[in-house]
Amino acid sequence: TFQSFGESVDSLQDGKIDAAFVVAGAPTVAVTTLATSRDVYLVSLDAEHIAALQETAYVERLHQLIAAERPRLAVGLQNCGCTVLGSRANFVFFSARPGLDAALRQKGILIRSCANYHGLDETYYRVAVRTAPDNEKLLAAVSQCMEE
Repeated sequence: TFQSFGESVDSLQDGKIDAAFVVAGAPTVAVTTLATSRDVYLVSLDAEHIAALQETAYVERLHQLIAAERPRLAVGLQNCGCTVLGSRANFVFFSARPGLDAALRQKGILIRSCANYHGLDETYYRVAVRTAPDNEKLLAAVSQCMEE
């Protein structure tokens, strides 16, 4: 969400956001105002890092990968007996048997338990959308664990 400097300061002070990206010279009134109530960390970027932030080809390739692999991963999880709850992000949110995360960890695969999310329990997980070979490895392991 785009916010002006002042709106960003207000949102940070109100706890509505945790961070803001501001491109400005120091001292800036908004940053100075914020520094009176919160710790402020200024980060300088050199030309190399600015160029990396402006690079778009990698981001486009990543969007294409996620768009192609997310539905395959979701269907694969469903075929393993999981209930996929949808996603439009770079991960798939689903429910499955309790302890799936621990069983996968024993196979060297880490998934995110969502048990500490408000209103969810130990049957909710999310997995990152990765490359086709990585997703196939995950799905094979999930299939094995769901049958155990």
